[in-house]
Amino acid sequence: MTKESTEAPTDGVYDVTGGPTLIGRAPGPGGLVIPGKGISREHAVVEYRDYAYWVLDQGSANGTFVNNKRVERVQRLHHGDRVRFNETDFLFLMPGRKEADATVVVPLEQRAAQAAG
Repeated sequence: MTKESTEAPTDGVYDVTGGPTLIGRAPGPGGLVIPGKGISREHAVVEYRDYAYWVLDQGSANGTFVNNKRVERVQRLHHGDRVRFNETDFLFLMPGRKEADATVVVPLEQRAAQAAG
């Protein structure tokens, strides 16, 4: 996934292919840390199962959104989906696509800069 907003930890690409990836303020080893009071300690999980990637909200107070629709519990992810954890946005890219060699979450502001440059 690629970070899109200024609220995420750092700009960059985050590989979520190595197994379930816990996302939150304090996700533990191997998790994606997103600081901020609007992010739950264990906010959401991105995982691969049944030949697809899924995001599972972990009962977060401020929600997980895919393409501006709140995830009630679980939502399948597709190439190019915008995934938001409270106010921190990511772009989900599937492996094998022109834009990505791995399944990643990419900050959208970084993607816009790459497209312009």
